[in-house]
Amino acid sequence: MRGDSHVHAGLCESLACSIVPFLLTSAFGGPEIRRYVREYCDDTTGKMVGCFAFTEPDHGSDWVLAGQSEMDDPKFSPSVRAVRKGSEYVITGQKSDFISNGPIATHALLILNVDRSKGMRGTGIAFIPLDLPGISRSKPLDKLGLRSYPQGAIVFDEVKIPENMMIVSEPEQGFGTQQWILTPAGELLSSVNTGLYGLRIFLGHVRIPLAVNHEEFEHWRLDLRNFLGRRLV
Repeated sequence: MRGDSHVHAGLCESLACSIVPFLLTSAFGGPEIRRYVREYCDDTTGKMVGCFAFTEPDHGSDWVLAGQSEMDDPKFSPSVRAVRKGSEYVITGQKSDFISNGPIATHALLILNVDRSKGMRGTGIAFIPLDLPGISRSKPLDKLGLRSYPQGAIVFDEVKIPENMMIVSEPEQGFGTQQWILTPAGELLSSVNTGLYGLRIFLGHVRIPLAVNHEEFEHWRLDLRNFLGRRLV
């Protein structure tokens, strides 16, 4: 039996990740880009899904070392790169198989390189609709659990975006924003994840006995439904 067939803790994590690009765009994007934030807030059908395109095949947790001087070496620069050409940026590279919501997202907050000579300090941040020409995706990872939490790679092949979608184009500002994401915002996301893991443990304890006692499970489900004020899916 699938581990998330009733609880859908993965869906909770998917929803938490979905807000990231719109949250950052509300803070750093110009008026013409912030309209996406309003559309996301007004979306009652779930048609807009965000993802945080951060990790790469050769970059993961080492991002937290970005403030150290040795990480300024060009060999540590992000693999996904943006080159400015007139009023556009051209993006190439690949994000890893572990991008949360990658297979289903409509928009991404993309961490990329805008100045290779500065290593990890040469970072920019773009807000990108994922239906642009040149964007492709892998199949979702085939996982044992959290199957309602899709993860997969995103590939950028000469993808062109207007300059206003590069919401942080200056490397030092991009680096600072990246660190802001990894520290106070990261702590917030860590707290959310800690709560979700705690919820999973609790639900795991109650689901096992309830699964073998259908009547008890129905009472528990109805009590929870009444508490939430809506029908459980």
